[in-house]
Amino acid sequence: MTTIAITGATGYVGRFVVAELHQRGLQIRALSRSTSDRTGFTQPIEWITGDLRSTDVIHQLVQGVEAVVHLAYEHVPGQYRNGEGDDLPAWLDTNLNGSLRLLQAASQAGVQRFIFLSSRAVFSRTEPDHVLDELHPISPDTHYGAYKAAVEAFARSFAHTGKMSTCSVRATGIYGLTYPVQRSKWWNIVQAVLHDQPITSNRGGTEVHGADVAKTIATLLMRSSLDIPTLHLSDLYVTTREIVRLAREFARRPGDLPAVSPEPTNNMVSRYLTDLGIMLGGMPLLEKTISELVAASKANT
Repeated sequence: MTTIAITGATGYVGRFVVAELHQRGLQIRALSRSTSDRTGFTQPIEWITGDLRSTDVIHQLVQGVEAVVHLAYEHVPGQYRNGEGDDLPAWLDTNLNGSLRLLQAASQAGVQRFIFLSSRAVFSRTEPDHVLDELHPISPDTHYGAYKAAVEAFARSFAHTGKMSTCSVRATGIYGLTYPVQRSKWWNIVQAVLHDQPITSNRGGTEVHGADVAKTIATLLMRSSLDIPTLHLSDLYVTTREIVRLAREFARRPGDLPAVSPEPTNNMVSRYLTDLGIMLGGMPLLEKTISELVAASKANT
């Protein structure tokens, strides 16, 4: 049975990826810190304890595997784009240098494929008259975006050696029920609806379901060849107003809605999803998720 190494398996996206790869008959070896929560998994997993600062641990992770899926990102709790906190060098050593250690070890171990979860944060602006697809120039303006862009560049440089194929998947915001359910995106909004608390935010952003991210990664792993260096993954523009509207509908709690959010601009698009045969969940999956969040929130009230 083919073995896939995963970093960040206990994280938000990692749990979706583990479930999808196991469903497709793949064996999973996962790296996790000693403090990570390994509960909630029903799939058999070979755990490697440690982190990306240890070369020995990384070599143990990648030895004998077919592919590596790199999802791990260490950050200040609750913050991604400002996740470096007050110690940028330490943050870079864990995330950027750790990613380079992983890339190098994977290449040296004869790993055939390496998939890196990148982010829309590699873009701070769009060029006039340019579609925001995989060919658009990157321009990060945060440390988080710069880190993601740097790992993308090194992944491409390793691919150019001809020893290992790589793909960086640039995802937008990611949603979906996770474990424990209280960590799920929009949990607090649904709780506020159920407890008749005011919601004043009118934020909006592009989103994709974690299951769609996992499905895309699995598809890339199982293709006859990994010939897509970068892939954009974005599904819907979702606003707080829409989440509240759906939560009120499923909870049968009428009430006010937040103000209308600004119209979306510069949405990412992909040149490759259709050719990969990937259909994202769209509005039906968003509605299903909010319905599940309402049910879970009621059960935990």
